[in-house]
Amino acid sequence: MDMDIRAAKKALRAEMKARREAFGKAACNESSRRIFARLQTLPEWQNARTAHLYVGALPGEVRTLPIIRWCWEEGRTVIVPVAGNDRVMRHSLLSPATSLTRTRWGGLEPRDAEPADPLAADVVIVPGVAFDRAGNRLGMGGGFYDRFLSTVTVPKIAVAHTFQIAKAVPVDGHDRRVDIIVTPDEVIRA
Repeated sequence: MDMDIRAAKKALRAEMKARREAFGKAACNESSRRIFARLQTLPEWQNARTAHLYVGALPGEVRTLPIIRWCWEEGRTVIVPVAGNDRVMRHSLLSPATSLTRTRWGGLEPRDAEPADPLAADVVIVPGVAFDRAGNRLGMGGGFYDRFLSTVTVPKIAVAHTFQIAKAVPVDGHDRRVDIIVTPDEVIRA
């Protein structure tokens, strides 16, 4: 990776993580609620019977538990990622009976859940630190999602607070784009 791109990513990641951490809980919950309401208007979401979602639990991260609960109420299948210590992302079915445990990064993952085939998902909801209008995404830096997204052929939909939309996200050859970005205020089709 080019050193200039690495430095630009590091700077943007630090800026956005600080903005996320400063985002108040009430503002985060309201923004997340509005994002979910907008997500529900998308045909890609409406037609999905199986959704791959992350469990949003980091400070300022878009909250996804209401989306997950809605999926269960609608009889939809939920698959979630599990980031292993070996830098490999695994995937598990998430049900109302599944216990969630805190990860070393502060997120939530299922404990002892049934493995799932992520390619069975009809749609993938993607987290990120920053996005731009071309669909470029900046993650946490581990490469988990980029490796996973390189195998995905279904719609990749990012959920983001308004402040997470950057003018431009620095990218290299390993970075994977998303197809749609849903914010509280708009739907961006990349």
